[in-house]
Amino acid sequence: MGKTAWQLKFIQGVVLLFLVAGFYFPLFSFFQGDNPFEPGKPLLDWNYLLSFLNDRWNLHVIWFSFYQAFLSALFSILVGIPGAWIISNYHFPGARLFRILSFLPFILPSILVVLAMVLFFGNNGFVNQGLQWLFQLDEAPIQFLYSIQGIFIAHVFYNFPIAMKTIGDQWSRLSPQYREVAKTLGAGKSKVFFKIHLPLLMPSVLSSFVLIFLLCLNSFAIILVLGGGVRYTNMEVLIYQLARIELDFNGAASLACLQLLISSFFLFSVFRRAGNPLKQRENAKMDLIEELKCRSRSAYFSGIWLLLIVVFAFGPLICIIWDSLRSFENNRWVFTLKWYRQLLADDQSSFPGALWSSLKIGLGSACLSSFFGMGMASIIHQKKNISRRVWEVLALFPVGVSTVIFGVAWYVFYQNSLPDHIPLQTILILIHAVLTFPYWIRVVLPTLDAVPPQWAMASRTLGRTSIDYFFKILLPWLKRVLIIGFFFSFSLSLGELNSTLMIADNSLQTLPLEIYRAISSYRFSSASAMGVVLLMLSVGTFFVIEELLQN
Repeated sequence: MGKTAWQLKFIQGVVLLFLVAGFYFPLFSFFQGDNPFEPGKPLLDWNYLLSFLNDRWNLHVIWFSFYQAFLSALFSILVGIPGAWIISNYHFPGARLFRILSFLPFILPSILVVLAMVLFFGNNGFVNQGLQWLFQLDEAPIQFLYSIQGIFIAHVFYNFPIAMKTIGDQWSRLSPQYREVAKTLGAGKSKVFFKIHLPLLMPSVLSSFVLIFLLCLNSFAIILVLGGGVRYTNMEVLIYQLARIELDFNGAASLACLQLLISSFFLFSVFRRAGNPLKQRENAKMDLIEELKCRSRSAYFSGIWLLLIVVFAFGPLICIIWDSLRSFENNRWVFTLKWYRQLLADDQSSFPGALWSSLKIGLGSACLSSFFGMGMASIIHQKKNISRRVWEVLALFPVGVSTVIFGVAWYVFYQNSLPDHIPLQTILILIHAVLTFPYWIRVVLPTLDAVPPQWAMASRTLGRTSIDYFFKILLPWLKRVLIIGFFFSFSLSLGELNSTLMIADNSLQTLPLEIYRAISSYRFSSASAMGVVLLMLSVGTFFVIEELLQN
């Protein structure tokens, strides 16, 4: 074995060490370790687990987690399918906005979704204020935010773009010949959809449903704030309450183990259903404006749906910006930069430190994610068939694990096994890198797989080393997608709250943490000002990715 081969093996070994030490070992140590407050007593006790499951309240929490996740996924699919049909059949002005919309679940921190819902649909939100002014009402007519309906609306807002994009991409590949032949045979549009299109789209529908179900099952910030009390507690929130508030680590471990098994089942089902996309002739798109001029009923439906979605999807985000620019003074609202000045001028403000901390953690975790992601992608790229699938599952398993569970595991590991002098910020960089590098792999691996194998053969024939091949051939080929993966990881780290909240103490400041603390103390205008900064950073990184994709 040559020197460069040994170097490659060494790098791959470091990557495996990172995955084991950063992800699998803390989880294994958490479930196999002792209770921090009762040394010698196992943290995960099967008898305790059985008694835990016999508690009616715990069973209610588990049932509610499934109930809200199922309905949230179903509503997201129902809202997303019309959008999928529109983007696969029409081109229209503002199509780029819908490209942004399709990335909302990934670029938008969940705590911003919570803030946007409160400002838009809250009792004193913009919708209620508008209805009260329009109909001269004394009380807010819409009071559903802190309830199961509020949870559904927030989850649909956050997740329907996944369904719209996934189903729409496959719908665009359906041949128009299906519709032409069906029309010749006298079949109407509804019959074509239910008898032909829907069966062909079912793989993407089911994949979207399972993925959204998994995301809603592990939802934390949305249910924590919008749940309206203990009645609407899911497994994620209960794990947080048991571990960080009640210090019941046995209960947290029992519920975490159960949720890990459930999440793993659904994650593996997503992998099992993953296959080659449907490849058929591209569907020619119609001009929506021209169809509206021709008074097409389908075009009218599409226009109304687009208008409603623009209000539903972008209205709450605009409310964050609007709220950050106003203040109630002398019994009237005035436009002001007061909240931004407070963030920067107040000596007691934690914003500058939180911003700097978030940037450092985001950049640090993106660098680590890129380095270790490249190593893991090279391992997966070299594998074939079942061996490749096993490595993919091992590398992408962090996607299916609750970030609250992961944060609890790292919290216990940090308290018991790591020296006190290691900064918490360093630990968070590592945690965020572990959580984001699977997404980095999913971004980069398809491009790496597309590299023609003849290039490596020609490089060896010319006597070039693996290092030369990587820097002179492979790196230029991957340059654009590597930058995309870096900024994508950076954006995900910026908005990560769940694991941060589990391990953070009072000394740690990040933008999502500060926004959460401001919302909890009802300082919504300050939260809005910080939210605008976080929103600009998140959306700004997306526009960098978008420009790279366009070029």
